[in-house]
Amino acid sequence: MIRVAKEVGTDGKLGGQAEVTMGGTWKALTENVNVLAGNLTKQVRNVAFVTTAVANGDLSQKIDVEARGELLELKSTVNKRVDQLSSFASEVTRVAKEVGVEGKLGGQANVAIAGGTWRDLTDNVNRLANNLTGQVRAIMEVSIAVTQGDLTRSISVEAHGEVLALRGNLNQMIANLRDTTQRNQEQLARTSKYKSEFLANMSHELRTPLNSLLILSQLLADNPDGNLEPKQVEFATTIHMAGADLLSLINDILDLSKIESGTMTVELDAMRIDTLPTYVERNFGELARHKGLAAEVVLAADLPVSLMTDPRRFLQVLKNLLANAFKFTQHGKVLLSVSVVTSGWSSGHMTLGRAPQVSTFTLYLPQSAAILCASHRRPSGEVATASRRRGGCARRRQGRWARRLA
Repeated sequence: MIRVAKEVGTDGKLGGQAEVTMGGTWKALTENVNVLAGNLTKQVRNVAFVTTAVANGDLSQKIDVEARGELLELKSTVNKRVDQLSSFASEVTRVAKEVGVEGKLGGQANVAIAGGTWRDLTDNVNRLANNLTGQVRAIMEVSIAVTQGDLTRSISVEAHGEVLALRGNLNQMIANLRDTTQRNQEQLARTSKYKSEFLANMSHELRTPLNSLLILSQLLADNPDGNLEPKQVEFATTIHMAGADLLSLINDILDLSKIESGTMTVELDAMRIDTLPTYVERNFGELARHKGLAAEVVLAADLPVSLMTDPRRFLQVLKNLLANAFKFTQHGKVLLSVSVVTSGWSSGHMTLGRAPQVSTFTLYLPQSAAILCASHRRPSGEVATASRRRGGCARRRQGRWARRLA
């Protein structure tokens, strides 16, 4: 018994058993000592197994040996600490994976540890994740603002080390971009101003002789004294129309200059739709008859009396399209159809989507108008939208034109 007590209690050699050949009380005492040594061996070895597993990173092991008293308290304390360590490791791993790998910012470790080093470690991990979240989100917000053209923002989140250097570099980049953009805007503004002044002066110089030409050609075309031959009147009319087209071109150039400089204004007014047939006849009737074409305007019965638009610019667009239509039509007729429509535009269109009524202005050309070259035939019911000359043959893209005005 002394040997077993010394091995187990002093030398730390577990598993020893006392062997006594006596009976009676001595035998009972020997068996109790052996039971004590056996229980202590199982308990200590189980504790050693679990603590070794924890030291090696295995947090799945628990002390499961039967125990009582202080050993039971030790068993409960160790098992509780293993559970806490397992929870801590799981939470820290989750936060590290979400923030560092998956890019899910804002994650925090939630570990039920009252205090001490483990609580400090958990708080430090959460502080790290929170700081990283704040820094990345601040950089992201400013970056998005810059891509949307807002160069007034800068990154102001607290940072240290390399993140501080990154913040400084990004803020400097934004400042440089802002300065460059301002300089470019000032340069463009000056260029646009000079261009507008040049075009205004040029138009003035062109309008002076052009107005005289228009007045004189109109007087000749009117032939008040009746001393001009029909051919001469026709020539005077052609000269007047060419001059009017040139004046319209000058106005177009000035409008483009206004659009570029941001000074274009839209002058809304009511335009009666029933005046369109007269407009088409006045501007294209003579040309149509000269080419042997018919010009027809069809107005639907359910059209409104008028529409709100900028009449001058609306008629300018319509005139250009009609001019192209008559230019490329050799036989048949040019048809302008005006009707009410309820679909044909995207559902998210901010203007047409909320308009109480939408009208469409559609030009139709006969099939013969599309045959400028045999190899470029298109179906009937289409209108030329662009043209260019190649080798003496006109090539053009074609498509059904419809301009919808709310």
